[in-house]
Amino acid sequence: MNKNKTALVAGFFDLFHSGHARFLERAAEFGKLTVVIGSDENSQLNKSKTPIYTQDERQYIIQSLACVNRAIVPQDTSSLNFKDILIEQRPDFFVINEDGDKLEKRTLCEAHGVEYIVLKREPRDGLPERSSTAIREIDRIPHRLDLSGFYDQQMLNSVIPGAVVILPIETLILDDRSGMSSSTRKQIRRIFGNQLPPDMPSEELARIIFAVENPPGSQYISGAVDALGLVVKGVNKFNFQDSYWPHHIESINDEETLRWLDSCISLVQTRPRPPGYAVLDGNEDLSPSKIHRLRDAAEATWQSIQNRNTRELGDCINEVHEAQQALFSGYVSPEIQDLISKAKEEVLGVKLAGAGGFGYMIQVAENPPDHAIRITSRRAEK
Repeated sequence: MNKNKTALVAGFFDLFHSGHARFLERAAEFGKLTVVIGSDENSQLNKSKTPIYTQDERQYIIQSLACVNRAIVPQDTSSLNFKDILIEQRPDFFVINEDGDKLEKRTLCEAHGVEYIVLKREPRDGLPERSSTAIREIDRIPHRLDLSGFYDQQMLNSVIPGAVVILPIETLILDDRSGMSSSTRKQIRRIFGNQLPPDMPSEELARIIFAVENPPGSQYISGAVDALGLVVKGVNKFNFQDSYWPHHIESINDEETLRWLDSCISLVQTRPRPPGYAVLDGNEDLSPSKIHRLRDAAEATWQSIQNRNTRELGDCINEVHEAQQALFSGYVSPEIQDLISKAKEEVLGVKLAGAGGFGYMIQVAENPPDHAIRITSRRAEK
C-alpha cells in the first residue's frame, strides 16, 4: 500500500467471495482504501433484485478486511452513488473491475482529477475465478428419490388407498429426463430461481409448485410426490386416498436413520429417456390385485426403513420395482432390462427412479459400487 495515496472503489459486494477479496487487495495497493457499498434500496432500484446479504452485513464484511480503511453505505441510490464521496474526498485513484468500466464513471473521475484504474479479473494464484453472477446461477434445487412411487396417481389410490415413500436428497449434477423430477425442478427455477425459498412452510411451497406444474385443463396431472418430495425434508411416507394430494404425511428425521440411508442407497445411470418414449403406453394393467401388491410393497419399504435393515430394504426395493412393472409395462424399456438384471446380481435391490422407462437406477447395497453416485439425505433444521 502507498500510504501517501488514497483509493476509492464502489460496488455491492453481495455473496462475498474470493474474487471480491482479491479485487480489494489489489485496489489497496494504490493507496489507503475507502469502499462505497451500494445500499439495499439502490440494488432494488438499479439492479431489480434484493441482495442476499443486507447492507449492514456487507458493510461489516468489507470493514473487517485488513486491506480496507473504511466502508461506507451512502444514501444516494443513483448508479453513481459514490459521486458525492469522490468529490468530497478527491482520492488519488478510483479503481474498478473491467466489467464495471463505464464511460460515466470515467468522465466523472476525469472532471475531478481522479486517476481512473481498470483492473482485469485475476484470481489469487491457485484459486478459481469467481463472480457473484456465476454463484447465483449454481443449482441449489434438491432432488428426490421415490423408493416406492406411482401411488400419487388417482388411477391407483381411487381403487385402493396407499402410499409413496420418498427420500429428498441434496443437489447432484444429474441428467434430465432420467426419473429425477427434472421437469418439476425447471418449474421451481422459473418461479424461484436456482434455490427453494428458505422461509416458506414446506407444504405451502409444495402446493404452489404443484399448482404451477398442473394448471387448469392439464390432460395429465404430474404427481404431488415431485413437489412434496423436493421440499419436505427427512424420509417421508405420503398417504393417498382418491386424491392427487396426500391426506396424511409421516416423516422420519432422526440422524441415525438418514445416515444409514446415505450409506446404503446410491444411483447409477442407464441413459436418459429418449424423446417420444411413453411410459403410459396403453398397456397398463390396473387390476386391484396388482395395485394391492404395490400398496403392500410401499408399506414394507417404510417398515424396513424404520427397522434400518439394509437387506430388508433391498428386498422391498426389488418388490416395488416388479410391482410397478406389473402395473405399467412401459416402466422398464426393453433396451435397459439387461442392465437392471446385471445390477441385481451385484447389489441387494434395484428400481428405476421416477416414472421409469430409462434413467437412473436406485440401488441398495451394504457397500455401494465404486461407480455409483452417492447421495446425501436432506435434513430438517434443528
